[in-house]
Amino acid sequence: MTWTFQPLLASPLPGELDGPTWDGHGLLFANVTKNEVLRYDPLQLSVVTVRKNAVRTRGLALAPDGRLYAAQTRSRRIVWYKDDGAAYYVESTIDGQRRNDPQHLAIDRAGQIWSTDLWTDESVPGPVGYPRLAHCSVLRATRIAADGDRVGRWTLERMTRDTVAPRGITLAPDERRIYVADAGDASTAATLRAYDVAENGTLGEARVLRRYPDGDSAPAGLAVTADGRILVAIGGARPRIEVVESDGPLVSEHAVSSPPTACAFGGAALDVLFVTTTRGDLLSAAGTGYTGCVAARGERSTP
Repeated sequence: MTWTFQPLLASPLPGELDGPTWDGHGLLFANVTKNEVLRYDPLQLSVVTVRKNAVRTRGLALAPDGRLYAAQTRSRRIVWYKDDGAAYYVESTIDGQRRNDPQHLAIDRAGQIWSTDLWTDESVPGPVGYPRLAHCSVLRATRIAADGDRVGRWTLERMTRDTVAPRGITLAPDERRIYVADAGDASTAATLRAYDVAENGTLGEARVLRRYPDGDSAPAGLAVTADGRILVAIGGARPRIEVVESDGPLVSEHAVSSPPTACAFGGAALDVLFVTTTRGDLLSAAGTGYTGCVAARGERSTP
C-alpha cells in the first residue's frame, strides 16, 4: 500500500519541527528553531502558538493524568507545562551530575518518563557550566512523592549502558518492551534496538532489530501501532517512514518529501499519521492501514 503524505499547511514553517503529540482533539508539536510549541486544529485547519520561549523544546508527551511534559534540550531538563502557562522542571541530575540534552519522551501507564539523552554539537554546558555527562543513555524519571498541584519529587536513573546516540523512543502496546533509535557514531552503526522491561522495571539486554549501514541516515523518531509494529522516521538522501515488525523484519517503507524527525498517530480514531520534518513541513497520511495505541494516556483538560 502506498501512503500519501499531505501538507497540512499552505507553506512550511520557518524552522525544524519535532515532537508531534495528539492531545485528544488536536496535534501539539515543537518548532525547535523558533523555540515554540504549537498546536494544529484539524477542525479549524489552523496552527496557533501555545508556548513561546520553549528553550529549544524537542520532545513532547502526555502522561496518564493529562500533564504535558517537554524535553527542553537547551536547558538540559524535562519540564511539566501547565495549562496556565507555568513550567515546573523534573529532576535533571543523575549521580550528582546534570543530564545531557533530553530528546524524545515516552511515558508509561505508571507515569514514569522514559527519555533519550544526547550530546550534540549544539549542546551547551548549561546555565552554570555543567559539564557533559560521560554517557548518552536512556534515562527514566520516576515520581516518588506527589505534591498537590506541583511537580512533586522525582528520581532519575540510567536505564541503558550500550547506547551511543539515542534519539527516538517508544513503548510497546503492553509496555513490556521499549524501542530505541540509536544514531551511532563514527565507529558504531546506527540501529533500532529493543529492550524487554522486567517485572522489577530493569531492562534486559538489547536486541538489535535493524542496522543502518554507512551512507544511510540514522533513525530518528519512533511510534508504535496498536498491533505492535514500529514506525521509524528516517531522513537523509532518502527520507521515509519504515514499518518494522516487533522482531525486526521490514514490512514496508514510505517516501516522505522532506527529512522526517518524528511521527505520531492522531485523529478521532487514531488512524491518521502525522509527521514533522527538519524543513518545517507538517504532514499527514490517512489510510495507512494502522492505528495508534489506545493506552492509558491522558488528554489535556483544555485544548
